[in-house]
Amino acid sequence: MHEWIARVMPLPVPATAADGSPARELARFRIRIVSPQSRPGGRTGGGGHDVVDVGPVRVIALDTANPNGGVGGSLSSEQARWLVTELERSRERYVVVATHDSSLTMTSDRVAPGEPPRVLGAETASLLLAHDCVVCWIAGTMHHRGGRRH
Repeated sequence: MHEWIARVMPLPVPATAADGSPARELARFRIRIVSPQSRPGGRTGGGGHDVVDVGPVRVIALDTANPNGGVGGSLSSEQARWLVTELERSRERYVVVATHDSSLTMTSDRVAPGEPPRVLGAETASLLLAHDCVVCWIAGTMHHRGGRRH
């Protein structure tokens, strides 16, 4: 798996070498959003979310893997709160949301004892639809090209 990531994901661009171009900033961003389970050395902190601005567009990425297992993904309540805060701060920008799981595959509701419920696909879609700044949600789990209008 790590070999695959090394081939697909570009190496991080040091901040001192970045020329400010969108391509360089996106290269740095792609490295930061690799699933924590996939990083060398095991799981690290970071909250499972990240954001980068590219011109007038804000890209918000969320790691939808459920650490408690299950088929499909979901958001933690912490990720959902962060997402709402970030969307409120992004009213004057175009927002593209990127996740591994789509609204159809965010179905993993497993939680550890004492944890709040996970946020599943329908609730995530409603949350995004409530914010006019969101222009696109890109997800990859369906493994075929297609679109779904919400």
